[in-house]
Amino acid sequence: MPRHALLLLAAALAMLSPSRAEFSFDRPLSVETVTQLDKGETIPLSVTCWHYPAFMVVERYGDNADMGQFGIERGKNKRCTVRSDKRQYLGWGARVGLKGRFLLIMQERFGKPVKYVYVVDTKADQLTTFALGGDAEEPLQSFTIAPDAVTARYRRTVGVPCSLYYGRQTACWSKLKADTGLTDERFPDCRSAYGARRKGVEETAEKLNNRNSRIAYPVEERFNGGKLTSTPLPGTVTCKPDY
Repeated sequence: MPRHALLLLAAALAMLSPSRAEFSFDRPLSVETVTQLDKGETIPLSVTCWHYPAFMVVERYGDNADMGQFGIERGKNKRCTVRSDKRQYLGWGARVGLKGRFLLIMQERFGKPVKYVYVVDTKADQLTTFALGGDAEEPLQSFTIAPDAVTARYRRTVGVPCSLYYGRQTACWSKLKADTGLTDERFPDCRSAYGARRKGVEETAEKLNNRNSRIAYPVEERFNGGKLTSTPLPGTVTCKPDY
């Protein structure tokens, strides 16, 4: 099924589940696909264009059949062409949809759990791509769109450039607290995780204990007013050596 047909199908869907992040997207005015074979080339170039009142969304296909590069060309009644120097490409993805002012570039196909989403505020002076769930190793737990904000909840995974094995009274933990908003009460049990990893590892305990750490914790990310904010949520914080 062509991609534009899949998008129109999505426009008729309500949200199926938070982790699958299916929405009733805004229906475009029209959708068209243009193919052009340049002189001397054997492989044609192809783009699909979604026309909206104030701009046109364009997907340029790459070598990966499951992914395309999405962009925006501002203005009314834009002509769908393979190339344009007025077009700004914003990110790669598997599918795209518009909801209100927000363009969403999904990284997974329909029916698959979504791990992260590129969000673009189409009314901003400068078009900028923000990734919600970019630090997730698991699918998003929830994803909601309001008229002025997009919010995602998931377990964020963060690599730390130092070891948390030696406890919370370290510069390593102090910097991580400042970066994440976590508190001392939520310091994870790193010693147990390092001890479990020590079994069967051919290196000294001292060397293993000094390996960088990786933590995971529940978080809410909110994109609003051109800014992305991150707030820790209640729940388990885990820790392990980062390798």
